Amino acid sequence: MAAPFEGAVDKIVGIESRGFVLGAAVASRLRVGFVAIRKADGVIFVTPEYNYGIPGGLKNAIDWVSRLKDQPFINKPVAIQSVTGGPLGGGRMQYQLRQAFVFLDALAYNKPEIFVGMAHTKFHEQTLEFKDEAGINFIKQQLAGFEKFIRKMNGK
Repeated sequence: MAAPFEGAVDKIVGIESRGFVLGAAVASRLRVGFVAIRKADGVIFVTPEYNYGIPGGLKNAIDWVSRLKDQPFINKPVAIQSVTGGPLGGGRMQYQLRQAFVFLDALAYNKPEIFVGMAHTKFHEQTLEFKDEAGINFIKQQLAGFEKFIRKMNGK
């Protein structure tokens, strides 16, 4: 899913706490910088859906971060993109993740929602680049809208 982000993203936000880092590999793939959540203006969660829910590793990371003193998601704009092998594209997981955002006091960006279903038909076999033009256009719309949302929420 890196292709729609090339040129549109200058940093990847990740979790960086006690030597635990998530997101640095994606930043390396896009050849962009990596920044910890606390310093980011907004966060986009790009994740698969596992068994109708949030992947265990992501849920565990969110739970650990939520227990930090002055946890970094308070009033942080967040958006979601999901992908699955099935037809629904991760809708069930997105709604569970939105529930977690309520506990975190994060500010969820709602529309457009990005659901990539039947993922095996939408990525190039060798390069794994996202090739679904309709999906790419939705992602571009979401990125543009999310930027405006961040500016509004952060007063910029």
